[in-house]
Amino acid sequence: MTEGDQEIAISYWDTEADIQNWHRDSQHSLAQQFGREKWYASYTVQVVEVKRQYSFNE
Repeated sequence: MTEGDQEIAISYWDTEADIQNWHRDSQHSLAQQFGREKWYASYTVQVVEVKRQYSFNE
């Protein structure tokens, strides 16, 4: 999702170990490097736990 020059990316994982494995993946590391070189001057990563979720569908 983008808002002006801001971008938000959300990914969901089953376990903390799955996140750590993804972070160590060699292709992910290359993608991170490419992103830093080509697109992002800075970024912030937050690892959070969903406590509750609500939806509304018309």
